[in-house]
Amino acid sequence: MKNDGFFIKSQFANIESTAFLTGNASTTSRSTTGHGRARKDGRKRSLQVRMRSADSGIASKRLSCIGLPCVVDQLSVYKEVISGCRIASDENISFTAGRTVIVTKWADYTGKIGFGCVLNDGTLCVLFTDGSSLGHRLASSCGGERYKLLANVNEQPPAIVEWERAKDVKDSKVLKKIKYAAQFELRAASSFDVVSPYVNLLLYEKRCKHALLLVLSSGVTQINFLETHEKLILWRGEHSHIYATVVHDEHGKYTCRMVRGGPQPTLPQSRLLQKLISRARRCFDED
Repeated sequence: MKNDGFFIKSQFANIESTAFLTGNASTTSRSTTGHGRARKDGRKRSLQVRMRSADSGIASKRLSCIGLPCVVDQLSVYKEVISGCRIASDENISFTAGRTVIVTKWADYTGKIGFGCVLNDGTLCVLFTDGSSLGHRLASSCGGERYKLLANVNEQPPAIVEWERAKDVKDSKVLKKIKYAAQFELRAASSFDVVSPYVNLLLYEKRCKHALLLVLSSGVTQINFLETHEKLILWRGEHSHIYATVVHDEHGKYTCRMVRGGPQPTLPQSRLLQKLISRARRCFDED
C-alpha cells in the first residue's frame, strides 16, 4: 500500500463499526439527480467549522488534514464571499467550459451510511457517518483505477491510504466501506467532461432546506440550490485569486473573479452571481 508520505495506522484500527455497518439505522431521503428533498428535522443549525452529528454524523472536532486543503481554510473562502468582502467583477468573465472538478450528482444516506456524490471526472466520493471519507476514481487517460481512504476527517495527523484495486484491500471494515459506497449507484455510463489525476475526497457537507454546501479535498466549495437547480462553485486560483463559477439552465456556465472593493456589477452574468451569493447567505442564515 502506498502511503504518499502520510501517516498510516495499521489496518485502520481506529475505525469503529457503526450503524451503517450493522444496518441499525434508518435511511434518509435520497436523490441521484441532486434534486432530493431536504431533511425535515426541524433543527436550527448555523454554519460552523466545528462538525456536528446534525451535519454529517461526524464527531464534534475541528477538521485539520495534513496534505489536504483544510476545511477551515476552504470555508474561509466561502465566508469571505458570502460575507460581502468580495464582489463579482465585470472584467474578464470566462464562458469556457474549464477544468474545474465539481459535484454532478449526490445522494443523502446520512441516517444509515453517509453522504455520497459523484464528480464530473467520474470520482465517487462518500463521507461516512463514522467520519471516514472514501474516494473511488475509475480508470482514465490520467491513470488506472484508484481508491483513497481517509480514516477520519477529524484525526490529526490523518491516516490516508490508497489502493489500485478493491481486491488489494485486505481489511474487512474497509471492504465493507467499499461495498456500501457502491450502493450509491450515482455514476452514469457516459464519459465525463473533466479528466483529473487527483483522487478527490468529500470532507464536509451541510444541507439546509433550500441549499446544499459541499467541500472537496481539491479546495472546491460548491453550493447547490435545491429548488432552482443552480450551482455556485467557489475556488482559489493562481496568486490566491478567488473565483466563482455559476452553472445555470438559462445562462449556461461561466466564471467571474471575486475582487475586494470593486464597483457594483452591471453585466447580467455578474449581477446574477451576486444574487446567488445573497440567496446562499439567506439560506444558511435562516437555517
